[in-house]
Amino acid sequence: MLQHHHTEHTFAFADLVGYTALTEAHGDEAAADLALAFADEVSLLAAEYGGDVVKTLGDAVMVRCEDHGQAVRFGLRLLEQFSGRRGFPAIRIGMHTGPAVERSGDWFGGTVNLAARVAATARAGELLVTEATRAALDSDSEVALHRRGRQVFKNVLAPSLVYAAGQAGDLAPALSA
Repeated sequence: MLQHHHTEHTFAFADLVGYTALTEAHGDEAAADLALAFADEVSLLAAEYGGDVVKTLGDAVMVRCEDHGQAVRFGLRLLEQFSGRRGFPAIRIGMHTGPAVERSGDWFGGTVNLAARVAATARAGELLVTEATRAALDSDSEVALHRRGRQVFKNVLAPSLVYAAGQAGDLAPALSA
């Protein structure tokens, strides 16, 4: 029997910026340790916000949240936790919200793919969300969003409107410590 899940999920991809350069500079062992330490911290933090780590892929971590507001707050908190930390490269995060299919603990579908593509276009220290995630947030006053315009993503037909997220009250999230 086919099950129809209409639940919307918010998927986040967080990764370390300049990981390849870091590997070159410090060697595979140090880079691997760093990637694992990053994944561990992301897991702990995700759990606090009701999210779960779906998987880690090298220096990237994929997280799923059912509460879209909590997903964005988790992302902001993650950026805060790692910003300017000694010995740690900058991180960037991308999120997209929509339906997805679960198979043996992993998640699949266009929503997941777009979340990964959005993360890949985020700048160091930035959390980018799509229009779908913004819409799912509704009127969440704790989160400030700054329009970044439409972006075209590989294998996605229509250009997507993306927003950089910050804490409400931060005029320039990119400049705050």
